[in-house]
Amino acid sequence: MRRCRGGLLASYLEAVSEVLNGLLAGGAWRLYPFTSLTVLIVLVVSTAYTDPFPFTFISMIPIIVALILSAISHRLAYLLKTIATSSLFLTVISLPLIFYLPGRPLVRVELGFVSLTATVEGLSRASAFFLRCLNTISISLGWMSLVGVDPLIEGLRFIDPSGTIPLLLFLSTRYIPLSIRETVRILAARESRMMRRDRGVAWMILSTSIGDLLLRSLHRAERVGMAMRARALSGRLPSPTTHSALSLRDLIVLPLVALYIVIYSLRWLI
Repeated sequence: MRRCRGGLLASYLEAVSEVLNGLLAGGAWRLYPFTSLTVLIVLVVSTAYTDPFPFTFISMIPIIVALILSAISHRLAYLLKTIATSSLFLTVISLPLIFYLPGRPLVRVELGFVSLTATVEGLSRASAFFLRCLNTISISLGWMSLVGVDPLIEGLRFIDPSGTIPLLLFLSTRYIPLSIRETVRILAARESRMMRRDRGVAWMILSTSIGDLLLRSLHRAERVGMAMRARALSGRLPSPTTHSALSLRDLIVLPLVALYIVIYSLRWLI
């Protein structure tokens, strides 16, 4: 995707589109769709509901596993970029917990008429929340970069036999990068015509872009749908991926996932 220089919003949208394109281009290991979806759910649930504290080397296992999976699929740069961006947002989200929870005072911050007291318990809770969310994001993106997004969408056909939800997700994953590209182009074109750059003018330019963006999105969605139907001989949109039978890779992955759960989620039993 050609980069269009713009403001912070345009840069953020470009980063989202780049990460999504990286996930769509992934898929070093082709597994049975139901196996891919089941393993993703198990990894996410087991990691999200496991307390990473007390902090040890085992607490970093989800990130280490995600780095290995991304390296196998040659998507390590996308994962590192996502981890860095997620860390920034999670820091902002978890910061109020340091001052919200009562407990032993750690430090007092004076902000005019407001006095905030950071506590040891609040710092511990914020750190646990930060690491738990970061581990969950990392392991899920690492697995998606390994197996690809399309097998996960195809696995939803076992939950929704009608294929409505998988088809909607399949079209969304193809259309979101196109929509982001249109948004970046509109913002870049509007910002290039700004005589003076301040926050008020930037927000006014953004508000005037919403109408054009909706019209272009509807028009582009109609064109994308017509183009995809034109490539289908039966007149119906094809399945995201073809069904594949269980293979040796599926039989290898399942014991490895069970080992991950025992080492990370059930480490208190060891």
